[in-house]
Amino acid sequence: MAVIEVCDICRKEISKSNGITLDCSDWNGWDYPVGVPIRTERNYKVRICDKCKDNIIKYCKRNAR
Repeated sequence: MAVIEVCDICRKEISKSNGITLDCSDWNGWDYPVGVPIRTERNYKVRICDKCKDNIIKYCKRNAR
């Protein structure tokens, strides 16, 4: 079974040599230890192609204060 990786921004297919993988986290996870919902940290990986990465870098350089 093959795994096809796609860019999380533009949804285009990414090869192993193209793009970067970022480790991210946020507090949008939920846990129910005793029946009461509690927010927990959610860890995941984001895959971004080189084209989107370059666009993000250009945007940040243009809008730096």
